[in-house]
Amino acid sequence: MSETRLLYDISRKLNSDLDLDRILSDVLALTVPSVDARDGSIMVFDDAGRVSHQILIRKGLPPHQVREIIGKVLTGGLAGWVVAHRQGAVVSDIKHDERWLLLPDGCLETGSAIAVPLIRRDKVVGVLTLIHPQPNHFNENHLVLLTSIANQAAVAVENARLFRAVQEEQAKLQAILDEAADAILVTDNDGRVLLMNPAARLAFRAGAPLPEGARLQDAVDNEDLLALFQQAMEKGLPQEKEIRLPDGRTLFATATPVRDVGWVAVMQDITHLKKLDKMKSDFVAIVSHDLRSPLQMIYTYTGLIPEAGPINETQREFIEGINHSVEKMSALIRALLDLAKVEAGMDMTMKVCQMDNLIRASLIAPSKQAALKGISIHTEIDSPLPLVAGDPTRLEQVMSNLLGNAIKYTPAGGQITVTAWAADCEVIVEVTDTGIGIAPEDQAHLFEKFFRVRSPQTKDIEGTGLGLAIVKSIIERHGGRVWVRSQPGVGSTFGFALPVTSVL
Repeated sequence: MSETRLLYDISRKLNSDLDLDRILSDVLALTVPSVDARDGSIMVFDDAGRVSHQILIRKGLPPHQVREIIGKVLTGGLAGWVVAHRQGAVVSDIKHDERWLLLPDGCLETGSAIAVPLIRRDKVVGVLTLIHPQPNHFNENHLVLLTSIANQAAVAVENARLFRAVQEEQAKLQAILDEAADAILVTDNDGRVLLMNPAARLAFRAGAPLPEGARLQDAVDNEDLLALFQQAMEKGLPQEKEIRLPDGRTLFATATPVRDVGWVAVMQDITHLKKLDKMKSDFVAIVSHDLRSPLQMIYTYTGLIPEAGPINETQREFIEGINHSVEKMSALIRALLDLAKVEAGMDMTMKVCQMDNLIRASLIAPSKQAALKGISIHTEIDSPLPLVAGDPTRLEQVMSNLLGNAIKYTPAGGQITVTAWAADCEVIVEVTDTGIGIAPEDQAHLFEKFFRVRSPQTKDIEGTGLGLAIVKSIIERHGGRVWVRSQPGVGSTFGFALPVTSVL
């Protein structure tokens, strides 16, 4: 009964603390009197088998002597034998047992010893050694009792190590969050704020500390951020959005679901990128505008050359080459100016659009172009589709660009399929072709300005590299999104989605 009571008290004591150093002290404080020992030592190993914590019988030794003693007892002493054999041992008389290592200083009065391993999950995590000045003090009953205590101690040691590991990871994570330049905000699934790092507090001028359980709309006064979280929670999918701040900065935010937590938004400051992009767009628009007049003059003068006198065939070919180059430059300038207008939101009148009717209207001209090349166009358009808010002219331009690309990169005899349907409060449109396809490494850049796929199959196909950039800008101006799927030699699918409107 007394041993059962002792084990209960030891279990309660060890499981009430998660500090490893205090646990080791408690183990010794409880085990030494339980077997009437004089003193004891305990060592705990890390995952690599090195001693990470220890309490030795010899006190106050310098670190180099501590390391020396530990090395000796684990290689040639009783503790080393216990660890190697994974079982406890009783040394009745140290003078007649080779497992006991006599250290040079001989300062400890020792007649008998006992040691047990701390085993957890089939791995030795430590070793406990007790001594007594008289021989034959320890017996097998002591060994059974200490083994039971060691098993409980092993559990307590593992819990303490896990707790310390969690604390260290939390400290690292907190340090990362505190020092991160990106604003980070975490909410639960009900929109209550769980975490805002200093960058987020500064960006949204949130008070610190926030009241426990504060809702996002009470902690943050920013319509863009609130709309991002609302959209993400409604769709249950990651969402992206630019967040405008009162100080004029712009953040690019991505809200992502986190299982068993809620939602996390990571926001990067892209103000300098927005400024650079505007400078580039302004520069392109100005240069393009100023180039139109000289190009028109070149085109006019080349047209007047034949009227000034007879020209030979070679000269005519030169003039045609000049005119062709001027036309290509003019097309590029028109595309640049068009893109600049779209990005600036100019010449865009939003109306309620019936997308199925708009798509069918946009097919008229491309169908004729496709027929000349021997390409068939098929449609799978749900009707009626929900209404969307958009500029009909710009949306027809999107369809024209996508269909034009499909025709351009599809060989004669191929097929183009236009599909449109509604899902998740969006109208989705896709244009699929049986063309040459696009390599995976090129797909990520297709919607970038001036990007063109370079391959033997495309070297003779002319283009400005701006058509898909214009498509992306128009769709994003309408609050939508674009994508591409493609497989070389099989074909490509370009798609876009527009949010459904309830305004009639």
